[in-house]
Amino acid sequence: MIVADDGTVATAEPMLQIGFPWVKWHRGPRRGPAANRNFGASKAQGEWLLFLDDDCVPEMSWLEAYASATNRFRDYSVFEGQTIAPGLKLRADHESPLNLTGGLLWSCNFGIKRHLFLQIGGFDEGFPVAAMEDMDLQARLQRAGYTSKYLPDACVQHPWRPRRGARFCSQLAKSIEYFTGKHPQARPAFAEAWGFKRMIKIVLVEFPLNLVRYRELSSLRVLGLDLITAVHVSLRLMQQRKQIAREATLSSKQADRPNLTGQNSAR
Repeated sequence: MIVADDGTVATAEPMLQIGFPWVKWHRGPRRGPAANRNFGASKAQGEWLLFLDDDCVPEMSWLEAYASATNRFRDYSVFEGQTIAPGLKLRADHESPLNLTGGLLWSCNFGIKRHLFLQIGGFDEGFPVAAMEDMDLQARLQRAGYTSKYLPDACVQHPWRPRRGARFCSQLAKSIEYFTGKHPQARPAFAEAWGFKRMIKIVLVEFPLNLVRYRELSSLRVLGLDLITAVHVSLRLMQQRKQIAREATLSSKQADRPNLTGQNSAR
């Protein structure tokens, strides 16, 4: 087991030395979660890498489920575990990266062959904020022909946590723009998810339902954060489309110039 400790002040090293001396502790690079996960993977030597976040609690059968899967499903090089949240959601503005049915290669709970992870380049460390890098890894793996096998028995608990504020919403829009720049085929899905129709749904459907369900001010906070996200994402994708159109027009003009020159020379 490797702990890549990305803390800036206190570290887990003393606790690990006392309670878990068999764990290999390394100070992380302090460049965000994607860089820290890549750093931890670079210290591994086994055939498989299993990723677990520091705020997750694995079930007792977690390792066994992955080990069993590597023997039972030898055609797979990527596995994703089940991620649940303990207890009920008590506030509208709480969230957790749930993975209850598969299809979500969340970085907090998945396994991959080490050579494949290194071959594909690991996590992209260029995202503006710690968001979307696991979706990017999944998209690159799928493009290379690899799909993940869902393992409900490889279960971890990820706590409910408050949603981050307005500044994160604007940064998230930058990460979505970066993601759709790498994966243009995903642009329509994000445009639909955070477009004008979604804004109407946020106000007329999602906010009233949250208000009825939770009956406290967190519903208003969710309303504001979702609208901020929708506006920022819509503007970013609109700018991206315009930039792509300008580049296509410029490329077309440049492609036509040699033809014109050739015609003039011929004349």
